[in-house]
Amino acid sequence: LLGQLSGVCGYGVTITFYDGIVQPLGWTVSYWNSLVGKRVIIWGGDVDEGKAMARIAHGRCCRILIVGSNATVAEAAAAEIYAEEPTAGTCPPGVDPVVAWDVGDVDDFDYTLQLTDRYHKTIGGPPEIVWNFVK
Repeated sequence: LLGQLSGVCGYGVTITFYDGIVQPLGWTVSYWNSLVGKRVIIWGGDVDEGKAMARIAHGRCCRILIVGSNATVAEAAAAEIYAEEPTAGTCPPGVDPVVAWDVGDVDDFDYTLQLTDRYHKTIGGPPEIVWNFVK
């Protein structure tokens, strides 16, 4: 590997590559590269682990919908992540990252149905990746 062990985060050990990119241990380079422009829902995106993954996805120019349990925290997390620039040269021409947020309960069937309409409007279609950090 071209990198070095950089420490333990809430979601596991990470590897820091020579150009400063942080990638969770166990991800292959092909998976890392496949993230560019994907539609991602992150349940629990308002907690530390979820926010860390949202940052990684944003750095790969993903269209992200953070779903949290606290509106104030979820909105702040989305704004904070969106303010960061994706990794230089990652976004293909004409593709802009999206960081949206919503508040709901993963166990609420009615909410998950309503979320279907929300993700079509915010991230452009059904999620291609769903990460769950709900505790």
